[in-house]
Amino acid sequence: MNHERDERWAYVALAALVVAYIVYRITVGSDFTGLSIRGLSIHLPEVNLGRFGKGLPYLFAPLFAVVSELIRRKKARTIREEWERRARTEGVLRKEENLKVKLTDGARGSVQADVRLTRAALYVIDRGGRRDPMRFVFLRSADSDVAVLDVSLLGGSTPALRRVRVRMGGAARFVLEFESREGEAWWSSLRHALGKSTDRESSPEPPREPERA
Repeated sequence: MNHERDERWAYVALAALVVAYIVYRITVGSDFTGLSIRGLSIHLPEVNLGRFGKGLPYLFAPLFAVVSELIRRKKARTIREEWERRARTEGVLRKEENLKVKLTDGARGSVQADVRLTRAALYVIDRGGRRDPMRFVFLRSADSDVAVLDVSLLGGSTPALRRVRVRMGGAARFVLEFESREGEAWWSSLRHALGKSTDRESSPEPPREPERA
């Protein structure tokens, strides 16, 4: 629903932009003639088509930008729906919306994403659609797969948050991190999916790492 509302507003903005620009190009610099009807004076603009034609190149740029954004959003929404269906098919065990996910130690970047844990993989789906969805399997079946190797739980930026640190390996090696109020549950669910112990005493929490600049 949010995507649909955003797209409707984009169309409204596009229409308003076109109308405002056409009116501006027609009226600015145009000659006006007067018309009198029973004492009522009406001024009509004399359209200067030459000036309007010269202004068309300036109209194409904002139109192209708006149309390109609409196409990008539609494509991103289609891709997201496909990956969401795939996750549901695998059986969603845990999910959380709008988490800031960071890639470190072999990869760089961050994304505001929805995280899905299924029986087969961990999904990270960019809410803005600017980055392709990521899927990290628990059991590699192809050389191109990136698998979840291990998970640890660290202190978060506030007492209410815990930082989940997931180590990835396979076609690439890096670390994925996100903070959540449900960090303990994420840690337990990921450990269980990996077939590892969820006993906190046998898996002590690593010391908190210093913040990176």
